[in-house]
Amino acid sequence: MESDPLKLKVSLPNGNYFKRILQISRQPFYQNSELLITQDITQEEQLDDAQIAFVANVSHELRTPLTVVNGFVETLSDMPDLPIEQRQQFLGLMQKEGQRMLNLLSDLLTLSRLERGQSTAGEFQNFDLSKMVHQVVEATQNFSREKHIFIVNIEPNINFYGLEPELYSALSNMTFNAVRYTPEKGRITVQLTTLADKAIFSVTDTGVGIAAEHIPRLTERFYRVDNARSRQTGGTGLGLSITKFALAKYNAELEIKSELGKGSCFKVVLPIIKP
Repeated sequence: MESDPLKLKVSLPNGNYFKRILQISRQPFYQNSELLITQDITQEEQLDDAQIAFVANVSHELRTPLTVVNGFVETLSDMPDLPIEQRQQFLGLMQKEGQRMLNLLSDLLTLSRLERGQSTAGEFQNFDLSKMVHQVVEATQNFSREKHIFIVNIEPNINFYGLEPELYSALSNMTFNAVRYTPEKGRITVQLTTLADKAIFSVTDTGVGIAAEHIPRLTERFYRVDNARSRQTGGTGLGLSITKFALAKYNAELEIKSELGKGSCFKVVLPIIKP
C-alpha cells in the first residue's frame, strides 16, 4: 500500500536546506509485521512538473495568436463589405500572428533536438567565425531598421571548427534580443576577439537592463522578465534556451551582466577546438 508523496524540508547545520519528495509504502513482512519502504522520488516529481509546465506554456503561446487569427477570420466573414484598407490591415495582422506560430514551432523543434544532443545542422566543419559574426551583425542591423547605433569590432580570420548554422543561431539570439530591449537611438556594441585558444564574443547594449534576480533564469524555456514586452517585440521565449544548449557542445561559458535601466552584456567564451 502506497501513501501520498511526502514532502520534506531538510535543514543542514550550516543553515541551508534542501527539499525532498518521498514515496512511502508498506509491504507485508514476517508474521504480523510490515516492512516500511521509503523511496526518494524528488527527481521524478520535478520532471513531471517540468513537463506539465512545458505543455501549459506551449498551449498558452499558441492559444494567443490563434485567438487573434480566429477573431479576424470571424470579423471578415461577418462583414464582407469591410473597407479594403481595413481588410488589408486585418490580413497583415493575421499573417504576423501566423508567422509567430511558425517561429515558435521551429524553435521548439530546434530546442528538442539540442536537448537530446542531436545535431540540427549536419557535421562539424571548419569555417571563418569572423565572417559568420559579420553576417550576424548584418542580419541584426536589418532587424533594427536603422533605429539603433551599432559599434562593431571583429577580429579578422578566426578559424573555427563546429556547426556554423547552430552557432549563428546561438549568437544571433543574443544580438536580436539587444535590439528588442534597447530603445531607439540606443547603442549596441558587438565584439569578437581571441585570447590564447579561446574566441570571445560579446554583445553590449544600453537597453532596459535586467534585475539581478532574473538573470539566473534567463536560459529557462519560456522564461520572460516582461511577458507583455516580450510578445510585443516578437520573441518566442526560447531563444536563450537554444543558445545555452547550442553552446554546450563546445563547453563554452555564457556570462550575463546587467543593470536595470542601464543595459546588458552577454559574453560567450568559446574554446577554439581542433578537428
